Amino acid sequence: MGEKKNRIPIVFSTNDNYVLYCYLAIYSLLKYADKRNSYDIRVFMVSLSEENICLLESLTNEYASIVCMDVTPYVKDADLRELSFFSVETFYRLFISQILPEYKKVIYLDSDMLILHDITELYHTEMNGHAIAAVHDVVCSYLSEHAEELGLDIRNMFNAGVLVIDTGEYEKQNIREAGLKALSEDYKNKRRKFIYVDQDVLNVTVYHDVKFLDDRWNFQWEFLWRLDGIYDGYREKYVNTSKEPWIIHYAGDRKPWSYPLLPCADYFWDIAAEAGITKRVIEKSIQIERENKERLSCFRGFRFPYERVEPESRVAVYAAGNVGQDFVKQLDNTLYARVVLWVDRQYEKKPKELGIMPPEQLALHKNDYEYVIVAIDEEKIALKVMEYLKELNIPEDKLIWQNYRRSDYE
Repeated sequence: MGEKKNRIPIVFSTNDNYVLYCYLAIYSLLKYADKRNSYDIRVFMVSLSEENICLLESLTNEYASIVCMDVTPYVKDADLRELSFFSVETFYRLFISQILPEYKKVIYLDSDMLILHDITELYHTEMNGHAIAAVHDVVCSYLSEHAEELGLDIRNMFNAGVLVIDTGEYEKQNIREAGLKALSEDYKNKRRKFIYVDQDVLNVTVYHDVKFLDDRWNFQWEFLWRLDGIYDGYREKYVNTSKEPWIIHYAGDRKPWSYPLLPCADYFWDIAAEAGITKRVIEKSIQIERENKERLSCFRGFRFPYERVEPESRVAVYAAGNVGQDFVKQLDNTLYARVVLWVDRQYEKKPKELGIMPPEQLALHKNDYEYVIVAIDEEKIALKVMEYLKELNIPEDKLIWQNYRRSDYE
């Protein structure tokens, strides 16, 4: 075999829960790779079983080397915390330039994606002095609102699932240090601002200094069933990209291994079948479902009044008893609406990590929410609370209470 043309470094990060999906991402990358090149693939991890390390490294072949790399020495002193369905592994991309300084340029890829195009073209992106190259985020209503909270314009933001990193520029601009400092400040907030964790941090840190890539390099599938939320002028472009994506990014809370009938899930299952691990993926999906039954037990409690609340609204929840806890957990799992404030008269007795505030905060932050959900099942008490809230000058049309019923979604 002749000498390889290019040495292309690529980084993934994973854990034991995501290893099968990382395996399929690497498998798909190698399937479409130009075999005249040499692919140096590192999988960042801090805890991965020997069996799973062997699984990933078994993909090594004559044109690609896969090495699982323990990055504990680099991240152990950093304060990295999980949020929502984002694990700490997502932060490891912040450390790429420190861990792999021998490479001038590195591609970073999330594990929940399939690479359907030769990655060489992506690697040869001209950086022109930029530390990061990435794909625009989808310009839609709920991401736009979040961008405003960050003081940014969604039209100038990027999704961090696919990155080309100029390691020299990244270090020169102290992006990692600035990002970790911003995270540290955000942890002090009652309600964390960086809900998309390191992606938010990177956007804030390198705003207006990004090389934007062709959208086909990071097609986010989660908007295929939410097209109405994409702004006019951007919807047609998104649909056109969906017809020939180079990378399908299974971003969001719904994944193809749990929702096999959603659009573009068939790509995932076809690759799983070709790789010969369909059975393992199904077994993992069953395990996830069993774990979710416990996590989603809130849906067997009191039912949130979905019919009276607009999707993607900002809500405040009054009371942190059984009803309030069910409601907050349901919204956390469904993302139907966003809880911006949670209050209770006995807030001092509640666990501090819940971030429960005194009811008077409702009056101070009236512009932050569209609804106040009175999460009390006893009618007499609820009516007294409603009168109290009116005395705080909370508009009556913002107050929601009804005879909440218990539900069983199993």
